[in-house]
Amino acid sequence: MPDSKCPLCHATQSQRLFSVGSHDLLSCDVCELIYIWPYPQDSGQVYDSVSDYKYDDLEIMSAETHFESSKLAYARIYPHIRPYYQTADATLDVGCGTGYLLDQLREFPQLKRVGIELNVPRAAFARRAAECDVYEQPVQQFDTDQRFDVITMIAVFSHAPDFAGLYSSLRNLLTPNGKLILHVGEFARNVKRNAVFDWEVPDHLHFMGLKTAQYLADHFGYKIVHHYREPLADLIFARTTWRAPGRSAARNRIKRLVTLTPGALTLLKSIYKLRHGTSIYNSIIVFERTEMG
Repeated sequence: MPDSKCPLCHATQSQRLFSVGSHDLLSCDVCELIYIWPYPQDSGQVYDSVSDYKYDDLEIMSAETHFESSKLAYARIYPHIRPYYQTADATLDVGCGTGYLLDQLREFPQLKRVGIELNVPRAAFARRAAECDVYEQPVQQFDTDQRFDVITMIAVFSHAPDFAGLYSSLRNLLTPNGKLILHVGEFARNVKRNAVFDWEVPDHLHFMGLKTAQYLADHFGYKIVHHYREPLADLIFARTTWRAPGRSAARNRIKRLVTLTPGALTLLKSIYKLRHGTSIYNSIIVFERTEMG
């Protein structure tokens, strides 16, 4: 495909997986990043669009609903990342949404908590909920002398363009041996279009392939110290997932009906695994800042 340069490694060798709406999904032959094509060329315009998303127009959850839904999501995530805060002095949550993680981290009284959230209504909600500083600017523009022992990006990877600027900026904000924690989906190259109900393209710009995390570590000054993979089927057919409020009221009613039907989730999970295997993982990846030679 002409000029279909990978936004991460800039290789021009890729394979087309399938189309979603007016975009193709391509898988890079070098770093295995899966990315939409055409890919937006102006990262500033992407960031600006996030700041004023209209919840009603896009059926995006209100800030209040998002905060409540986060409780169920973090019930699975928080036990994996909590140990990294026990000796930390400062943490930055990039894409903190409505501030649920920052609020949870009050349990560590020594911890300075800071958030970044580009969406204005969610940032305002996060400040009230977590009672800490939340900034409305991209990490690349975040000017501070503070260095952080732990930086998190929970479900942010697919929305953030400008790999070189972002991951270099994150590294510079970390203390020596500081940890960058990503919660992300990882996709095998044989993933099928119907393995995901809604790819949310072009809101999602790219998806991590099974080799992408190692490429990020090797090229931006990190090493991977923990890599937890959970098959997506175990997550999406968990009862807590189906009880979590989503964007669509109609879907919420259907999900509630399914959870009330004995054996329904077990059957759906078996069918999904038979069709898709383990082509998608729900992953937590912990990178440690290293000294670059």
